[in-house]
Amino acid sequence: TSTFTVVASLAGAAKPLYNGEETRGAVAVRGYDRYRFHIGKAEARQQTHVAIDIFPIVGRAEVFIAHEPNRYPRPGSFDWAGDSEQKASIKFNSSSGWVYIGIVSGLAED
Repeated sequence: TSTFTVVASLAGAAKPLYNGEETRGAVAVRGYDRYRFHIGKAEARQQTHVAIDIFPIVGRAEVFIAHEPNRYPRPGSFDWAGDSEQKASIKFNSSSGWVYIGIVSGLAED
């Protein structure tokens, strides 16, 4: 099982995530930020379980996840998704290749 933890930064390129390491960032209200990680062919030969944990500090985080070639997961264009004002865990299986995560920040009352 691979686990990635994101504590939801404004950046142009998708930030890389590493298995088992926590990545911190901040998304401006109604902003969008991206992360990415790679699943190797050797890992994908076994059943690959991925867990993305999100810990929003303020507001609501909408999380959209997509396998390549979609590098910009967002509403209406994603493979997996989650929405939370508190801790959220999104679990899925994936094949080898790049996986991209898009986080959209909103206000708690949105």
